[in-house]
Amino acid sequence: MITIEDFYKIAYSETAAHSDDIHEMMIENPDVEVLTDSGGERKKPNTIRPTDTLKLSDQKSIYSLLGFPK
Repeated sequence: MITIEDFYKIAYSETAAHSDDIHEMMIENPDVEVLTDSGGERKKPNTIRPTDTLKLSDQKSIYSLLGFPK
């Protein structure tokens, strides 16, 4: 797991993507979950906070299991 804040530091050092775009991709990606401080899952990109946690899903998508690129 990684905090959203730490993810921002990595993502912004490598790309010029906007946080709205990054948030949308986090929510749309079936292989990651965005969790609140209390452990709830975020469902909307505009509600993601730097204190949230980005976590790989326990159940991976079929494409990941078959070795297809994400």
